[in-house]
Amino acid sequence: MAIRTTPCPSRRFLEGTTMKHTSLALLAASFLSFPLQAQIAGSCTSTGGGCGGLILTCGAPPRVGGLLTATLSGLPAVGLGTAIVRIGTTVPGTPLGAPFALGCQNYMGPAPTLSLPLTFAPNTVYVLSIPQAPAFAGLPIAMQGLALDIPIFTTYSSNAIDAIVGS
Repeated sequence: MAIRTTPCPSRRFLEGTTMKHTSLALLAASFLSFPLQAQIAGSCTSTGGGCGGLILTCGAPPRVGGLLTATLSGLPAVGLGTAIVRIGTTVPGTPLGAPFALGCQNYMGPAPTLSLPLTFAPNTVYVLSIPQAPAFAGLPIAMQGLALDIPIFTTYSSNAIDAIVGS
């Protein structure tokens, strides 16, 4: 006994298939129309406090294919500053000893960090580009600012920010 097949309806993605392939094609099309990964909301929150007037603020919450922007402000008049970044979250603050000023805290922990470019400007915006890949959704990123007051050779640390990359 031969199986007789007839052409499928005129949907473009189904053209050229037969009725016996229709249910498989519809099943595949339904999976392609729904996201396979849940949507993750991006966030950016401040952690702890800084010393010496150094403040790190976050712009809009980062998203996959977007940017994470952070502004380091309050650098000393004759000073040098940078921001350090790492993949992961911040840790509870631990006091920093000399040459840091009294009350400065480390929120990055002992994990490896990456130092962003040095600046002499009193306010500097740091921009991190997030790749356009779904695997980066939910990635935690921690940042903290550091500054050196050159004339008195004292170092300051800012508050830290915890960012989660959204999808």
